[in-house]
Amino acid sequence: MCSESNRKDQTHSHRQVAVDTFWRSTQLGVIALGGFIINVLFARYFSTEQFALWALAFSFLFTFSLFGDFGLGATIAKFTSQYNSTDKELLPSLITTGLANLILNCAGIYIIILITAPVIGFLLEKPDLTILLMIGGIYVISKIEFEFMSEFFRGFQIFKIPALTLGLCTAIETACYIFLIYRYANITLFEIFLIRCGFWTAKGIILALLFYRFIKSKDITIRPSLLCPNLFVNLTKFSLPIGISLISWYLYTKVDIILVAAFSQEMEIARYTVAENIFICPLLIPAAFAAVISPKATAYFYSNNHEKLQNLFSLSITLIFISMSVISVFFFVFSKYILLIFFPKYISSSIFLKLLAPLIVFKGIEHTALAGFLVATGNPKILAKLTVIAAILNVIGDLIMIPPFGALGAFLVTVIVHSIYTVFAVRYVTMKLGLKISLKFPDTMSIKNLLGNRR
Repeated sequence: MCSESNRKDQTHSHRQVAVDTFWRSTQLGVIALGGFIINVLFARYFSTEQFALWALAFSFLFTFSLFGDFGLGATIAKFTSQYNSTDKELLPSLITTGLANLILNCAGIYIIILITAPVIGFLLEKPDLTILLMIGGIYVISKIEFEFMSEFFRGFQIFKIPALTLGLCTAIETACYIFLIYRYANITLFEIFLIRCGFWTAKGIILALLFYRFIKSKDITIRPSLLCPNLFVNLTKFSLPIGISLISWYLYTKVDIILVAAFSQEMEIARYTVAENIFICPLLIPAAFAAVISPKATAYFYSNNHEKLQNLFSLSITLIFISMSVISVFFFVFSKYILLIFFPKYISSSIFLKLLAPLIVFKGIEHTALAGFLVATGNPKILAKLTVIAAILNVIGDLIMIPPFGALGAFLVTVIVHSIYTVFAVRYVTMKLGLKISLKFPDTMSIKNLLGNRR
């Protein structure tokens, strides 16, 4: 009877982790797919100048959202998972204090946007960009709030609610754009921007209401008296190195388009944006995978179960290496056909995709090792140091290569710096956690261990 009960519990656990993986993949996939479809529509509908302005505006808004979050989301997911396992009575204080952090972050970043938007527009000689950034402040705050609530749910190992909320809202938003573009031929970029901000505001409000309903069902209360100054400091301290690494990550991944805009014409901005949008789609696989295995890595690490942690690491690296290698070959061979289908005006970007194809494998391994294991085991400072070094190398390389070569120079630097970063990052993970770099080809038993009890 006991053995039969254990088998049933394990089967339920296997199915639950598989379901969690599906919903987390769905959430990340919807973000990429929604953004991809929107960019396909706008690349066809708007002129190259307008499309470049759209891409440049959202590059800056993405930067602002990183500063606004500054590692708080990942911190909340980690603390929520930990407290939910060991100190459930502290969850009300954690949620209350986390919300206080969120409010301060959002207020601060909105003030920064209002101050810097006119400066950015003036320096790049694009007055319309200033208006878009000010409007986009609403988008930034809503995006930070939505992702913050998603991380709370992830800490409770609940992936379905954020995924469904994002999926439904994004589907409606995309359908709205399709209708407006084909129904009203004279719709402007500013009107589209307002609609996008409105939809993200709706997503944030809906998910906040669902989270409030969830914590009520768990008899978790939120009130100002539960605000804990010590916990506030701990959350801030833990999030700082993650935030620094995120900003550094931006400097070695996303700053390229701003430098391309500073030294090149609108066509180069558009070509860069098209290649980047296609490139990031397969990277959602390791992102979703790392988000699901990270709670398991946290549990194994804090329970001193090194053998299971090693098996999880080896199997994860193997699965990502195989899947990303297949996608890399596909990208290299069919890049021109992908562009013909989705971005026919920018087929010249195929050279960028061929150049980026091998990097898909490196990025998959990097994200799995860092997000799935290093941060999940409470070691964000190493990540910050690595990313700062990579950011410095990337910016120096961009300043040398972008002026003469444009977007091609930016992608050349990206491939070189990211490849070096991955090698050192994985090496640091293995040294810090005492893990060995080895491939573990999946069999029935290893898959069961991967999808085993999450505790």
